Amino acid sequence: MRQARQAAVSATEAKNRFADVLGRAIYGHEPVIVEKKGKPVAVVISFQDFQALKKKDTVASGMDLFLSTVKKIHERFPARKRKKEKTSVDLLREIRLEAGR
Repeated sequence: MRQARQAAVSATEAKNRFADVLGRAIYGHEPVIVEKKGKPVAVVISFQDFQALKKKDTVASGMDLFLSTVKKIHERFPARKRKKEKTSVDLLREIRLEAGR
């Protein structure tokens, strides 16, 4: 999914120019924010971009499950006392932060 600038249109404008809004989302891979009374209420994106977001969310959910499992293992089998080193959970958190999640 390409990084795109975000456009905002009123709900009335989105209704009146729906083909244009769809074109921007589908062909320009540009998420179009729909506003009511100046507040964002919806986003129009291409199906391809939607699938990419869902896939990213699924991967993130899997990572969350993995991290919680690692944490439970560490709680059940605590490390021996030694100088403070980063645990695998700490390292995974750092990787997630660097990845932008």
